[in-house]
Amino acid sequence: MRLTPQLLPLLLLLLLPVLQCLGHFTSLLGMTFFLICTFFLRTALLFLKLGNRQKDKRLILESISISHYVEKVRWCLDFLDLPYTEEENVGILGILTLGRTVPQLKVPQAALTIGNSSDILRYLHGREAHRPAREAFLRGTEEARKWEERFDLLGEHYRRFCYHSIFTCGDVAAYSQCV
Repeated sequence: MRLTPQLLPLLLLLLLPVLQCLGHFTSLLGMTFFLICTFFLRTALLFLKLGNRQKDKRLILESISISHYVEKVRWCLDFLDLPYTEEENVGILGILTLGRTVPQLKVPQAALTIGNSSDILRYLHGREAHRPAREAFLRGTEEARKWEERFDLLGEHYRRFCYHSIFTCGDVAAYSQCV
């Protein structure tokens, strides 16, 4: 999770009980005024972000450092020479706290977020359909789907092997000495 200006009012709300305990809000009127100001601040920041969305031409790849799903998307974006910004995610914490996985491709101009590597590749195929060489590279043939399934299976096996190797050592902190 990233700290954005739109989250600032929500963080202010977390301070409300502390401010109340310190005696800054002794009246109901003061607390109500604080809540109303926080609401309007959040609304203004959200509308500002929405207004700037049409100007934002970036592709944002939300990723974690080691993931074969992310690498598949990253490799395609690099091969197609599409400019993108990569943002690191919190990984497993994102799944537990926000219920979302990586990779995610965000297209701010279209207010679009695509959350599965296969779906991202299909989106890129449609986006690059007007360029024959790029479209041919991303075309979803049956052979390509089989190779993609094999690649995903290989990545899952590799992840299981790494987790097994690290966690059967007994002491995760001393893993480098077990190898």
